[in-house]
Amino acid sequence: SISKAIRLAMQEEIPNTYGSCNACGRSGLPILLLREAYAPRPDTGRPYRLADDSEIIFHPMHTDQLRLLRQGYVYVLLDKESWQAYAVAAAGTLQRFPLSEMPLAPPRPLPKWCATEGHDVIASFINIDTARHRTAWVAFANDPWPRAVLERYRQGIADGHPATLARFVEVDLATARNDPASLGIAMTDSFRFGLDQVLEFSTFSPDRFASVHGFYSRLGRGYETRNYLRNVIAREQLPNGVLALTLPDPVGLVMELNAQRAGWVQALQEWRAQPQRHFEYFTSQALLGIQALHAATAAAQGAADAQREAERVERWNHSPIAAKAHLPAVDIEAQAERNSARKQQEARERLEQRYDENARAAFQADYDREVKNWQSMIDQVGNLYAGHYAERAFQLIGYFDYDANDPVSVEYFIQMMAACLAGGPSEALPEDGQPLGMTQHVWQQLLEDEQSLLYQALLAKHQQLMQQVIGALSGDDFGKVYDIIKGIAGTADGQLLMIKPLQDAIGQLLVATSNAGNVLGQHISERARTLIGHVHRSALALFAGQQVTPLRVSLTVGEYLGLLNEAVQQRTDAFVQQIDKQFRDPLGRKVRAMVLSGAINLAAPGNRNQLIEVVLWTFESAESLQARLGQLREGAAGGVGALVRSVAIGAGALGAQVTDGLKISSLAAQSVASDAMRSLRGAAASSGSVGLLFALGGMWFQQDSLGRNYRALQETHPNNPEALAAIWSSSLGLLGVSVEAAGMVVALIRPEIPWPGTVTTGSLGSRLARYGGAISALAGVMDAAQYVNALVR
Repeated sequence: SISKAIRLAMQEEIPNTYGSCNACGRSGLPILLLREAYAPRPDTGRPYRLADDSEIIFHPMHTDQLRLLRQGYVYVLLDKESWQAYAVAAAGTLQRFPLSEMPLAPPRPLPKWCATEGHDVIASFINIDTARHRTAWVAFANDPWPRAVLERYRQGIADGHPATLARFVEVDLATARNDPASLGIAMTDSFRFGLDQVLEFSTFSPDRFASVHGFYSRLGRGYETRNYLRNVIAREQLPNGVLALTLPDPVGLVMELNAQRAGWVQALQEWRAQPQRHFEYFTSQALLGIQALHAATAAAQGAADAQREAERVERWNHSPIAAKAHLPAVDIEAQAERNSARKQQEARERLEQRYDENARAAFQADYDREVKNWQSMIDQVGNLYAGHYAERAFQLIGYFDYDANDPVSVEYFIQMMAACLAGGPSEALPEDGQPLGMTQHVWQQLLEDEQSLLYQALLAKHQQLMQQVIGALSGDDFGKVYDIIKGIAGTADGQLLMIKPLQDAIGQLLVATSNAGNVLGQHISERARTLIGHVHRSALALFAGQQVTPLRVSLTVGEYLGLLNEAVQQRTDAFVQQIDKQFRDPLGRKVRAMVLSGAINLAAPGNRNQLIEVVLWTFESAESLQARLGQLREGAAGGVGALVRSVAIGAGALGAQVTDGLKISSLAAQSVASDAMRSLRGAAASSGSVGLLFALGGMWFQQDSLGRNYRALQETHPNNPEALAAIWSSSLGLLGVSVEAAGMVVALIRPEIPWPGTVTTGSLGSRLARYGGAISALAGVMDAAQYVNALVR
């Protein structure tokens, strides 16, 4: 009836009819809401040491530890008809809000004077009128639900849809009033109120655990809590106590596990970067490289000496000297082996006169063992993380808690997914024939599934755009994708996508995706690898208005190497300046002299005039680039032979491009290529809101270009190992420069912690998680590149 509809609407839109406070002025049966979280037990004491010979210490943590609600939202459906909506502040206090007023900002904490009056205790409960309602379906959400989601869930509960029912906890309100212990914990006014196992009500110290959601102890609020419970038990006639109900929080669990996983990865990187350890490890690896070089050289020399000895014996035996003694034939293979062993031993003895091999081997063994220990801690948390991410409960939230047609809901979805996926896979790189780790398997599925939550976040849940991106996989025409993005950008909703929080979140997702693509390598399909690139291009255009265009140009090996070394040389110059500033002693002058004298050399192959086709990416639209190339073509008229180069827009073959047959001068080709590479490096150092997005999102384009060009050189010039080695070493150096530049931008988001053990607020915890996720992903990018380098070597 109309009157019933009005009554239900009033209940949803006017939380407190008489105008009392929406936080502490509510009436009805109180229920305290808890959640299961990843955290230590309340009685956790001193930390454990992983092993007697390890530096790693840790507190055991569990995924079923009870805690107060974190920042988020609570939705209660009463009798399948009307909703209650609560905004939960980081400290666990709840305020009701009108259902139609979807919050646009995080829930605000209560005023400080409320705490002095004990109102923070009152505001920690939801309240339901049990005289009017019989059943409640309660759910905790990371983000507010738009109207479409509310109606979908209301209808799903009315229809008894299993997936919808699994999203909520059903509460019989009569049972909650009369027998709370059968539904959860029965709170009384006794010591600790029956909440001994709830972390916030224990003597737990926050210095044992830096949570992404912060830690807000209630230990000092015992008097106020006891008074409230005593009063409400008498007022509501609750002889068996007040219900404390546990709600599932799949998103919170995945966020926490991902943050803790990133924290372990960051701790490993910091351990490896300790200056003395880093220096000794570099020295050990260099000595191993020298030993391997000596072994290879000795083997080659031993074989050559054996061949010469065999030839000498054969000449002697066939000589015309009559009184000669016949020499036995030389077993070349056996003699080569003996020669090699002798030469290797001589080289080893000469080398070991300059250092202590036993000390080096002991250091390397200790280092490898401790890295393995660190990785075991990362994998332990990573396995829990992957398991909870893959659970149906989390997946249903990702697909059904958000509305693709509501721009605010899409914003919340993107930021939630960034917090859950930041960092990418975290296991050691998979060896040939070995199964993937659990986080690697999760990312394999994300990259192969075109409708995965990852791609939905990177493309803002825009189905038409997603379909067009997938359609572009079969060709090189990206114009239609950009046309759709231009249409989106021209709307008010499109402008909302270009705000810094979303740009930072997309940057985190892109570098995690790039990391995963590198790590998984041949474990994903060619279609998935192409889709990764298309999504990178689409995301930068959608969230930053920046087109990225592929460019193919013919250069000589020497010219391309010069472009690579340009960036590496700039970083070397900066290194020299740093030495000038930091070292004023003889050692510093010696290091500086070593660098400037060429002891640290940039690669320089022979036969630098071989022509190769390289693919580059430029932060320039195809239209602008085509106009510029048209002008350069006019300047190349009349040029012949080696002075004229082919150039094309697109990443396909030069014969099938937009600018088919375009020729420019060799100097113009070098200039265009240099500008393209400089545009990527310049974007990574951008200031303003897009800085982090360009720094992290641009990593894939660097890697793609370097990898394509090296593979092309392998195919076209397989018999030029000198050029291959030079190009690869310079490519790795350029990638290192890019990672370092991105790291400098990431460092800007690292929050300042006054002293250890003070990560107690949700905002500080989430900022630390963002920083750790970015560091984890960048470390993965570099580890993967160095792994490939080892295979090539």
